Amino acid sequence: MQIGIGVLVLILSYLIGSIPFGLIIVKLRTGQDVRKIQSGRTGGTNAMRAAGFWAGFATSILDLFKSAVCVWLAKWLTPDMVWIV
Repeated sequence: MQIGIGVLVLILSYLIGSIPFGLIIVKLRTGQDVRKIQSGRTGGTNAMRAAGFWAGFATSILDLFKSAVCVWLAKWLTPDMVWIV
């Protein structure tokens, strides 16, 4: 059962980490595809270049938040499996 929960945490973390907040925010604000602007990455800096400071700031905060959510999820679902965090 513990291994199943560990695998579930890994899959959920992968899915959460794959959300491209920069792409979503820039697409909603400007209608442009951030992957076709400047460096082609979907991170905060390129989102700021494409849609302004607040879009870059929101992208950075949401990217940090999704990392924290994955760690919290692992600690919450597997409190006795410290190695997974």
